[in-house]
Amino acid sequence: MNYGVIYHVVFEKGFGFIKPDRGQDIFFPAVAVQDGRFDHIGPEQPVKYELEMMSDEEKKKAKGPRAKIVILIDKIPGGILEDTPAELRAKHHPNKRGRKATWKRKIELNKPPESEKPAAEAELESQTIAEPEATPDSDTPTS
Repeated sequence: MNYGVIYHVVFEKGFGFIKPDRGQDIFFPAVAVQDGRFDHIGPEQPVKYELEMMSDEEKKKAKGPRAKIVILIDKIPGGILEDTPAELRAKHHPNKRGRKATWKRKIELNKPPESEKPAAEAELESQTIAEPEATPDSDTPTS
């Protein structure tokens, strides 16, 4: 058995439609309502229903699924949970420390840390080396 809410009923013609939690709307005739309570159906009425099994030929002719049994109920079991208030939602995982995992960090074991380098080496690395100027090729004639 599935649960849904009736959203449209045509009393004069004797049929209605059920809106399930997910999926396509379901058609039901007045005779499918148990205990002959079709006249007592109201808007947003929760129901419990069972789908009618159809052959492939009937599925092609039908516009959608059809309910075989419809039982009126007071409320849908379980109900609907409200969203958690913003102040109660977790902003991040409580165990996260905000740094990279050690296996993701680039660690060089043979290279000494920057603070232990001699001052002369640090100065040499910081200086830029000027590139030599381009010289004309000897193969090209000069005029």
